[in-house]
Amino acid sequence: MLSQMSMQSPTVGAQVNMAVNADIKEIPDCQCLSTCNTPDSSHSGSWCYHDTSISPCMSSTHRPVYGATWSHCSVIYGEDDCVGDPCKNEAYCMDKYDSYECICRPGWSGDSCDREIMVEYTIHMTTSSIEHADTANALFVQFVGTEGDMSKEHMLTSSGMGAFERSVKDSEAGTDGCPNLQMWTDSNKDGNPGVMIKTITAQDIGELHKVIYRVGGDDSFKPSQLRVEHKGVMHAAVGELAASEATSGVSVTMVRARKYALDVEAVDTPEWAGTANDVYVQLTGENWEVTGEVVAIPGGIDDDVSCQIDFYGADVGTPAKITYWVSSSVDADGQKTGDDFLPGLMQIDDQYRAVITTGDRCFGKEFLGNDEGRDYGFEDDDCVADDDKAGCSGVAGCRSCAMWDPRPEDDEVLCPWVLPFTDGRYIIVDLIDQSANNATTTAEADTTVADTVAPTIISQEVENGAGTTLVLTFDETPVASALSASDFLVDIGDGNGDGAPTAAVIDGDTIKLTITDVTDSSWAVTFSYTASGVADQDIADAAGNLLADVSAVSVTNSI
Repeated sequence: MLSQMSMQSPTVGAQVNMAVNADIKEIPDCQCLSTCNTPDSSHSGSWCYHDTSISPCMSSTHRPVYGATWSHCSVIYGEDDCVGDPCKNEAYCMDKYDSYECICRPGWSGDSCDREIMVEYTIHMTTSSIEHADTANALFVQFVGTEGDMSKEHMLTSSGMGAFERSVKDSEAGTDGCPNLQMWTDSNKDGNPGVMIKTITAQDIGELHKVIYRVGGDDSFKPSQLRVEHKGVMHAAVGELAASEATSGVSVTMVRARKYALDVEAVDTPEWAGTANDVYVQLTGENWEVTGEVVAIPGGIDDDVSCQIDFYGADVGTPAKITYWVSSSVDADGQKTGDDFLPGLMQIDDQYRAVITTGDRCFGKEFLGNDEGRDYGFEDDDCVADDDKAGCSGVAGCRSCAMWDPRPEDDEVLCPWVLPFTDGRYIIVDLIDQSANNATTTAEADTTVADTVAPTIISQEVENGAGTTLVLTFDETPVASALSASDFLVDIGDGNGDGAPTAAVIDGDTIKLTITDVTDSSWAVTFSYTASGVADQDIADAAGNLLADVSAVSVTNSI
């Protein structure tokens, strides 16, 4: 019919064709009809999700819905422009009027989805504390997205990872006994051979879902921690991380991770209070969300040592409970072997503290303690002189307590300065909000002074062993939900001038910029920041005070 119309006079024919085109130019040639079929294994031709309320050949989000009910694309006029599979690398072809559009899988771009998209993955890994967990063989990693997209396998290191070296408290040596989480390098021999921090450039896989790690050759390797920073988001592996043995790969699920600060203390008495084993933690939120089990104290902690250690897990909102336990292993005879750990403090984010009992310690000859952890006391006004019933000590104002394994049949309770010890058993303790306990009536009064002071950058440094990261430290937590790297310029001093970072991420009171690798400590690194004027993109504090522009500020080059 169209061809007949075109045989009329040029003027009339052109008008008719224009009218027809105006009616159908937005309609694809290929539309999904009601007959449902199961696509063959090759998915050749055009297929669409079968739903008459959805635009032909595509879901409402312009993303294919794999594994659902599909219909074959039927041509009702014109041509099926998706014939011949013009879209590459498992891309989805959407037919249009005399054209088509390729909807690319993650990791691909271009009109035909034939150009790879490469992104950075920064891997943080530590070696487990169990014996023979380390390896001298090569280690490999592979990344898997939520839609099943998979990167190629990449070598993380050709020389393996050493054993995790536990720090010992030594005032003369200047070591505090807290886990050393710095990576050992030729230029940082104070680092830990059981720590690996490395950035790999690999194909984008969309949203990170899993990591596969494996050891090369005839050996085994077991990590205790695995985190991956991908496109500005930190992901953490949760659950027990299995050993890779004899080139076998281990697949672990990654979750979007929140950073938690753990204040922990191992008491000084008894001498076995500390541990050389990894200590696991899992937090539970008010609405029963969990972080997943993660190693929070790699390599354990010595007696009479207090540390604040950052660990990562799923976001639980307001922490309400903490579960902790010390790791164990199975020896050659199949017997479970482990260690003990007796903490005196477990506190999350300087606010949520694990509490069993409360009260100050009683001192005196009656409370010197014994090898069984008994003969201790704490203040309790309900106990009077010569009263040794219901857990009272017989000393006025003091109740008896035990350092471990209290006997309920004797009305014995745990001493307030310790938490239950673990020998591999799971210990669950409520977390108490210390800020709520410390609230005063003054805080209830409306005496708040408005914050009108803009945030400032108090230091800027390219840290040793992290030449691709410029760390800007603020005097308060910066806020910018749509932070853009394009608002910064960095001159690394290599003679090539200014350039924008490839990524900018807020991490606590810092902003971390991913920059060109600084390889020379003599390079004079500078950075500038110019606000864009776009809401949520410009850096501010919690009160909305904006960071002032800065120009060519010198950076401490600690490479």
